[in-house]
Amino acid sequence: LAIPDEQVNVFQLVDAMTAAEGSAALASLHKLLDDEEPLMIFGMVTRQFRLLLLARAVIDAGGGRDQILKQIGDVRSDFVAGKIYNQVRHWSAPTLEAIYRRLFEIDRDVKTGQVAVEVALDQLVVEVCTGVRG
Repeated sequence: LAIPDEQVNVFQLVDAMTAAEGSAALASLHKLLDDEEPLMIFGMVTRQFRLLLLARAVIDAGGGRDQILKQIGDVRSDFVAGKIYNQVRHWSAPTLEAIYRRLFEIDRDVKTGQVAVEVALDQLVVEVCTGVRG
């Protein structure tokens, strides 16, 4: 299966966030913002962290890459499962839960007009890369 460019770019963004490489993560984010709608990017980032949470549960239950591929219904590619497996090994369940809660807060704040999605995405990248949680 071919992976659309925006997914590959989201993987690059999350890879940089995983490595706490703030400059690289922000560069990836802004490249995405040049090519895609901000809400679409937010949705892709949210999806990626949801998949990481699901993968973390599989790993915490003793599973590995193959089980991730089997357990997460919307991941149909060995490439995607491999990327998720490589990323999730660097995240604890509590950290992923905190990031996912932050994504929920961003969604609420964007929908109520409290923050522009572009600004919220920038803040999220900085928070994740520096370990600061809102």
